[in-house]
Amino acid sequence: MPNLRGEFRTLCLDVLLSRIDTISDVFIELKSKGLLSYLTHRDENTQLTAMKIVKAIMVKLKPVEMNQIFSAITAFASHPSASCRNIMYDIMMWVCDNYREEDDVDAIEILRQTKDCLLRGLGDEDLQCRLMVQNFWSAETRLPGHTVDRLVAMFEAMYSPSTEQYFLSYATNLVLEMTSKSPDYQREIFELPLEDCKFQDLSVKSSWRHRHAAMTPLFATTLATQTDIEEGESMSVNVRATQQDVQFTATQDASRAPFNWLTQSSLDTFTDFSSVGTETSSSLMFTVGTADMAARASIHRPSLKPRSGFGKSRPGAQVKKEEKANEEDDADKSEFFRLKRRFKRDDEKTRVYFAKKNIRVQQMREMVKAEQKSKRESQVTMYRKYRIGDLPDIQIKYSYIIAPLQAIAHRDSTIAKLLFSEVFKAIFNKMDEVKPEREIQESIKQINSSIDTILSSSTNYFPPFISCVLDILFELRNKLTVDVSNISSCAVISNIQPLGIVVLEDQLIVQGGEEARSSKRGRNDGLTVSRDIATWIELARLYKSVDEFDVLLGIFTNKLGTKEITKKAVEAESRCDYHKARTYYEEALDKDWSTDEKPLDAELDLWDDCRMKCLNNLTQWKELQNVTEMAVDEGNIAKVWDDTFYQEHYLPYIMRSKVKLMLQGDEDQQTLLDFVDGAMRNPEQKSLLESRYCEYLALMYAWQQDYDRARHYSKMAQDKFLQEWCSTDVLIVSSRASRLQVLQPLVELQEFLEFMSLESNFNTNFPSTQLLSKWERRNPHVILDSIDTWDDIVTNRNVYLDHLSQKLTTSKTEDSMETDDGDIFLSSKVKLKLLMAESSTTQNNYKLSLNILAETRRQCKELDGINMLLWSHLYTLTHQKKASQNTEWSDDVFNSILSTGDLLGKYEKSGLLKEHAGLGRRHFVLTGQSHKLLASAVSNLKDLRDLNDKNQQKLKDLTGKSKPIEITQVLVHNGYEQIKKSLSFDGKSTLDCSYGMDEAYLMVAKYCDTFLRLEEDDEMSLSGKDSDTFTSTVIVCLLNAMKLDCKEARQRFPRLLQLVEMNPNTVEKFKEKCKELPCWMFIMWIGQMVALLDKPESKAVHDIIIDIAKTYPQAVTYPFKLSGEGYTFGNTPEDKENKAVKQRTEELLNDSLVSKFVSALEQFSQPDQLFKDWSEDIKLLIKKKEKDKIKTEFTKMYKLIFDHSMTSSARQSVDPSQGLSQVSQASMVETGNYIKKFGAVSRLSQVSQASMVETGNYIKKFGAKFKKDVEKMFGKDGQKIGSMSLKEFQQNFGKLYQEMDEEVKGINKKKELIPPKSLVDYCEWMADFSGSTQGRRLEIPGQYNGESKPMPEYHVKVVGFDPRILVMSSIRKPKRITIRGNDEKDYNYLVKGGEDLRQDQRIEQLFHLMNQVFVNNPACRHRKLHVKTYQVIPMTSRVGLIEWVKNTIPLKEFLRGSLTERENIDDRKTGPLFLHLEWLKKLTKENQIVQYCQMYLKYNKTETIREFKNKESRIPWDLMRRSFRQMSTSPEAFHVLCVNCAVSYAVMSICQYILGIGDRHLSNSMIDLSTGQMVGIDFGHAFGSATQFLPIPELMPFRLTRQIRNLMMPLQEKGLMESTMIHALRALREDYDLLLNTMDIFIKEPSLDWQINAEKQKQAMGEESIEAVEETEEDISWFPKQKVQYALRKMKGHNPRIITRDELKLGEKRSLTFSKALKAFENVALGDPKDNIRSQLPDRGLSVEQQVAALIDQATDPNILGRTYAGWEPWM
Repeated sequence: MPNLRGEFRTLCLDVLLSRIDTISDVFIELKSKGLLSYLTHRDENTQLTAMKIVKAIMVKLKPVEMNQIFSAITAFASHPSASCRNIMYDIMMWVCDNYREEDDVDAIEILRQTKDCLLRGLGDEDLQCRLMVQNFWSAETRLPGHTVDRLVAMFEAMYSPSTEQYFLSYATNLVLEMTSKSPDYQREIFELPLEDCKFQDLSVKSSWRHRHAAMTPLFATTLATQTDIEEGESMSVNVRATQQDVQFTATQDASRAPFNWLTQSSLDTFTDFSSVGTETSSSLMFTVGTADMAARASIHRPSLKPRSGFGKSRPGAQVKKEEKANEEDDADKSEFFRLKRRFKRDDEKTRVYFAKKNIRVQQMREMVKAEQKSKRESQVTMYRKYRIGDLPDIQIKYSYIIAPLQAIAHRDSTIAKLLFSEVFKAIFNKMDEVKPEREIQESIKQINSSIDTILSSSTNYFPPFISCVLDILFELRNKLTVDVSNISSCAVISNIQPLGIVVLEDQLIVQGGEEARSSKRGRNDGLTVSRDIATWIELARLYKSVDEFDVLLGIFTNKLGTKEITKKAVEAESRCDYHKARTYYEEALDKDWSTDEKPLDAELDLWDDCRMKCLNNLTQWKELQNVTEMAVDEGNIAKVWDDTFYQEHYLPYIMRSKVKLMLQGDEDQQTLLDFVDGAMRNPEQKSLLESRYCEYLALMYAWQQDYDRARHYSKMAQDKFLQEWCSTDVLIVSSRASRLQVLQPLVELQEFLEFMSLESNFNTNFPSTQLLSKWERRNPHVILDSIDTWDDIVTNRNVYLDHLSQKLTTSKTEDSMETDDGDIFLSSKVKLKLLMAESSTTQNNYKLSLNILAETRRQCKELDGINMLLWSHLYTLTHQKKASQNTEWSDDVFNSILSTGDLLGKYEKSGLLKEHAGLGRRHFVLTGQSHKLLASAVSNLKDLRDLNDKNQQKLKDLTGKSKPIEITQVLVHNGYEQIKKSLSFDGKSTLDCSYGMDEAYLMVAKYCDTFLRLEEDDEMSLSGKDSDTFTSTVIVCLLNAMKLDCKEARQRFPRLLQLVEMNPNTVEKFKEKCKELPCWMFIMWIGQMVALLDKPESKAVHDIIIDIAKTYPQAVTYPFKLSGEGYTFGNTPEDKENKAVKQRTEELLNDSLVSKFVSALEQFSQPDQLFKDWSEDIKLLIKKKEKDKIKTEFTKMYKLIFDHSMTSSARQSVDPSQGLSQVSQASMVETGNYIKKFGAVSRLSQVSQASMVETGNYIKKFGAKFKKDVEKMFGKDGQKIGSMSLKEFQQNFGKLYQEMDEEVKGINKKKELIPPKSLVDYCEWMADFSGSTQGRRLEIPGQYNGESKPMPEYHVKVVGFDPRILVMSSIRKPKRITIRGNDEKDYNYLVKGGEDLRQDQRIEQLFHLMNQVFVNNPACRHRKLHVKTYQVIPMTSRVGLIEWVKNTIPLKEFLRGSLTERENIDDRKTGPLFLHLEWLKKLTKENQIVQYCQMYLKYNKTETIREFKNKESRIPWDLMRRSFRQMSTSPEAFHVLCVNCAVSYAVMSICQYILGIGDRHLSNSMIDLSTGQMVGIDFGHAFGSATQFLPIPELMPFRLTRQIRNLMMPLQEKGLMESTMIHALRALREDYDLLLNTMDIFIKEPSLDWQINAEKQKQAMGEESIEAVEETEEDISWFPKQKVQYALRKMKGHNPRIITRDELKLGEKRSLTFSKALKAFENVALGDPKDNIRSQLPDRGLSVEQQVAALIDQATDPNILGRTYAGWEPWM
């Protein structure tokens, strides 16, 4: 037998198999004849027969004998032949049943391998094999028959690391199989249909050939033919899919087919009866062309038989005698040659025949394989039947849901994850119904132990499986607890860190105090630490793996007793200062800690991990290699396989560092090659290397020019990426982003390998150059791509280019006279490295950037001069950015900046600067920036002698001066002269440098403006000449930058208006430059420009306003109408010119349709609130005793609300051509003097005096209801009011207003005045509006944002309004209307009447600018920080539109929505509001103002905090978390929503603090239900008014109460929220001038709403405030410049407690009671130095971190929150 080959050997084995029972000592005989070699032979038939022989003799084999061949048997688990695998499973099942009781060592090992192999069989691709193994396992002798026990067994007995990929599928199958044994399985979910409805069976054609048939026209011949052919097949599929019992006999024998519980038969629709007993694709490859070919030939070809007389001579043929004689004579000789020729000719024909036959066989095989592939991809499996009728069919069986779900789970790992997780949790939660408590605890203990074992033994870390396990732990966190180190390790390796984070955070919340040991980390075997500490350490590790240093800092700062050096190192690492961080970590690791100070081993491990991460980010591969080798048994890296701790922590860095060194040319990497070769001989080690490091293996073999192996591992890496990408939840954005980082290096590797495989690519240099050009077009992003990605691409490309260069050199012909010109790709390599250095600088990794620059300096010198110039610019930029981040300059920093000046000076006259204009511009901008940095640093020096002698001398030589002030002035002047030179290069940018003219203009303007602001703040003095020059330069350069479409220049336009105001001599230059710009560029600031029309400086913007009014009238209409209400003109020539421009603008804006629209919106104002606003104006007039004014204001109010005698015809008599002017002219004339005298605007004076549309029925009905009462109480013309005292008027008004309020709220029975929900009740004109009849000129507001050139012809026009409106529940009852556009979309807006929305609009505009600041800041941009904004369009000072933010809900409603029925927080006896009010009443029974003031005076801190904690305890601590959990579909979704909410709220809080926005009660914040982001609304109290003017002042900088803090449990605000605030505040402080420009111009609006709101709030709380006002004539309104100064103080780092104290003092005169309690208010705001961080910090000059700490301390101070106004609900 050993000498037999091919088919003879197989036949001999068949004979042997037939007589196997008769052979004695059969195993010895077969072993001696090479049985093992037959099992591992390549021939499939030989292997199949050998397996049959093993199956026949297995009963006779001893365990020792079986063990000798068992490894060869188990190898068939991955065999392509299903027949071989089928026999293997038979053998395994026999072994499993018969070796179970054996205690022999060999039997135990065999049983272990058998179990693993049979578990893999549960995921076999062949259905018959899979069903056979499933039926084997599902037997009750192997798995329990009880559902709960079987569930426990799934984790305890059915898991194997090698089957992890299939576990979810087969575990779900085996558990759900129990349902098929229930009588309910075939029962219908609903026994009766919806109605008596007849149903018909729906025939679904599921043939794989009909996959796209529905897309083909029904009359197509091809479809008709195909349908006829396949009709029988499709019909049979339907019958087989729906029948309960087989009603016919299958054409093939299915008696041996395994039972499939999904179809309840031995047949499956997926196979079309073909899998049972048929050949597989593998065996088919050996039958095509033999029997099958013969069959085909017999069908398609006629048989050709020899005819009679074949071979004889034809009749009539004559043979010459001479020839015959010659033939006889030469017979012997010729016969030899004839036979020779014949055999040669036949041999050639035979070769050709068999060659053609082989080609045909190959083609047929390909066709069969393609058809089989198409069938697998397109086949539809039917697991249920469908019925159609007039109503939906609800009589669905349980099996119709269970079977398809399981079938999908088998094919989709994501579905399998969801299904198994839900099934597990459902069964787990029902255990108490079927088991006693003792057995339940035992089962939980078993599950807990099994999950722990699974997580610790996993090697593949299949993401869906790991995420499923973690999801179970998250949902059952109160009952299941596993080792935290296992959770973090699995989450990191599986790249599902957010899920691991959620699990660990919830464990920290739920549990604590237990002792835990790490079971997976070899180094900590002897460590026993608090479970809390261990969990925090692992949580920190998880956050660090996704570079969430914000949270990491919070953990180390607040939750762990770590060393101070750890905090310093993590802070440095978070700033990307990896060099300093590495220094800290090495210092900590090298330090000899005493016994008392010795850190935890967990902290030591963290230092080690972080040090390796820093070395990786610094690309210091040699040091990283040394660190990792020394950590693993002092250099023997093979020891890494001895400990899983080494594999998880050191192996990734070992592989990365060694491969990198190899690729960079380090020849001393034989240890890596030996390590890989040794691992490849061990199956487990090989599997781990190939599963985790296949891309490194591909690079290693590519470097060795073993391109075939490199292609193999590259393909594996691609498959791995696709699998991981598909299995990563879309919500885990960070994980998906990190996975994408590996994609570009992988793609380029594959492109290189494909390129190297074609020899034709090396005939010339062109293909290689083309490939390089393609790579260069997709270089990594300087900001967005990580240093890891950059280094991978740079290093890999260098290797590829070296190989290409070498190949091109060797491909030259021998007779070529060409010489070696060196590296032809050197220039490309250098430029790529410089780009990486630029990216490092941008990402603040300055050490790496400087290292790269040091490496490339020599190469740049060797190349052309442009490379060295680029190098110099990058070197300078790196040092400048590094210096700008230093708060205190050392001598080294001074020296580095001075050296950059010397370096740039060498190229000042280089011709390259003119040749490449972009380089020239950047060169002189950098030179100017160096002077600017030096000037700023020197100005902060008290004495020049603080520097060393060398730097002193350099500064003196550079400036020729010796005093710091003089040096500063010279540096400023010289820097200006240098940076101004950048404007002389007007050529186009090149590929080498894209620095444009717009950037140069902007930088020059910013340079000059920086020193102008320092001079304005008295921080620096400029020479008079420089000051004037800088002002004109800022104006000219900013406008030139705007002309070149620079976005930032447009944002800085308000600064120009400010400079024009301060320097009137620049007006003409400003106007001249503005004429060169298109007018749309100024639209962003149209509101601010029209506000200047009655100011002396308005001359500068006259032309701009006129141009915009001509070109884009509806961009000006609303701002002009709004500002026009407050214009006051004098008699000077300037005033007359301003008035003429105002009238000219009115003429241009003569669209009556817009005026009617504004007038229509005014009808939505709530009449009772208009009446209330009028009363507050009257109170002030009574105090001033202005009887004439009282009568005038009464007349306006009376006509507006109660007298609607003006007929429709009278309204129509209003000249439409007057447009806006006629509507508002009366108010403009009448309010002028009033504004001057009182500094405030009458609320009703701004309402249109002549409404252009019919008054709505609702207002008419309201007026008719109360007209007589008003006349009776105040007189027909208001004459009675003049004789009333303030108290009498307030009493009379209060009585009447109460009646109005009850009518509006519907307290009375009639309920006639409840605000209606129909549009026609408010405005008939809007209800009847039609774009077709009234023209489509009216645009939907808000389409002119100034970001780009408007195209009005494409703007959405109003075609109508929805007849339904939504009335809000707030006091003023704002209404949501729906505008229908001509684009067939609906636009929702909130109409707010009775309020001046200008402040809200300005706040939103400031938020928009803040978002631009965040975009320009690297740290904020990386974190995607922004404030969610919406449009606010004020129409007049009393009405406006607010964009309706979709899918949002008030925070108050969001929190209360998660309360249970038992949690009644509004209880009148135990609710916190009731307790708070009762606590106040203990002091006094007077009004609330007195009560709160007494509280501040009499209740001490201890009592206040105790009472506040009691109120907090009445509210569940996790309402916000509950609400987000209810919204979430998965733990990942919950994590994403919480993070989005926390980050957005932190940014919003900082932005609102800068603008002094207060009154942040629960209804003034909205939650976006789609993203979780927080949206702020209603900015009525801004710039400190809530502290200065509210009767009960707010002392909190923003809302940070318990529910919001607990959202990010267990860290609360310490961590993500605090760090986010730090990043946001730092960005705003760095770019504060942009915000100041805008704030300064905003507050110049003459009719500010601040004074009105202050007066309104003063009057709101009762008589106490009124009496205080009567005793003083002092104007209580604040000055706009003072408010801007407060915002500036915040951005300069003043302590928030001092700002709060100063704002309290500004409102000291709000009431007598408050004046007495002012000191107590101040003391509470200032805090206690013993307990409050803010009290321990200085009053000014705080760092960003200190300022945020003070803000959080003040916002969370229970002594403040406990005294807050009850309506603010501080306990929530």
